[in-house]
Amino acid sequence: MLGLESDDAAAGAALTKALRKAAAKRGLGGGPEMSLVEMRLTMGCESNTDACLAGGGKAIEVRQLIYGDLRKAGAGYKVQLFLLDVAGGSIASDTRMPLSAADLSPDKIDATAAKVIQGLLPKETDAEPTPVPVTDVAPTEVTPEVTPDEPPPPRERKYVWGREKPAPKWKKVGLGVTAGLGGGLLISGVVMQILLVTKQKDDLAKAVKDSLTDVDENGNLKTANDIVTGGKQCTLARSTTPGAAPVNGEIPVKNEKVSKVCNVADGIYIGSVVTLASGGVLAAAAVAFTVLLFVHKRKGSNAAAALLRHDLRLGAAPVLTGGVRAGVGFRF
Repeated sequence: MLGLESDDAAAGAALTKALRKAAAKRGLGGGPEMSLVEMRLTMGCESNTDACLAGGGKAIEVRQLIYGDLRKAGAGYKVQLFLLDVAGGSIASDTRMPLSAADLSPDKIDATAAKVIQGLLPKETDAEPTPVPVTDVAPTEVTPEVTPDEPPPPRERKYVWGREKPAPKWKKVGLGVTAGLGGGLLISGVVMQILLVTKQKDDLAKAVKDSLTDVDENGNLKTANDIVTGGKQCTLARSTTPGAAPVNGEIPVKNEKVSKVCNVADGIYIGSVVTLASGGVLAAAAVAFTVLLFVHKRKGSNAAAALLRHDLRLGAAPVLTGGVRAGVGFRF
């Protein structure tokens, strides 16, 4: 008996409990107590299709499934139940019944559930079988009955979803290392990005301003190395002056002080991109180790409702703006 799907959670849960009790009295019981919604999610059913739900019934090793829903209808409710033959994959019987709010009250809900189950299951007969008189007859040869081969049981999946106890040490170590290093690298990369837009930006502005007021050894104002505000200041500072005399075999740049500030900023930017990219890869690996803590090989259990259907995807890549794009995905 699967838990009812309902737009009134409290009423659906109360009626489900009463229906399970009434069904058990009619010989239908056992199996895990899961809801219709959980069955659909476990089996990947897009809707209440007979074939998909029958596959779920085979997975939890039952012969019949009772499922349905309880919906509000005016001032009351409407319940509908279906009895699914798991082996045949078809509906054996169904019932639909309007209910009032009073029918679901604590003192009436058991009687209501018994009435609903009676409408769903074939009626039982109380008539006693008529005894057949025993007479002396000649013994007859009995042909042995040939039992047809039973179909093989459903193939169990190799892996299941759930926390493994105790968790393997290598999984815990892998999670700790990747999470620690990945988090540290991501924090470092963010700090570098903050430095670029704070201290390095201020240092560049100061160096550009100083280029307009600096003087040579004779106290004369130097104009050849002036860097105007705005525009591509680093490109201008690193450009060479045509006709300038070489120094140590190289033509000097227009403004050496501004160029040094730009070189430091470029180094911080490249370092932040590499650091963020590395941190993103390690963060994705930490997510993978987290998933691995909940995925393990089946150890002889027949609880097929816990089967895992997964397709794990991980990825991380730096972007030109200085950050990193990382992603992880999996499905059941």
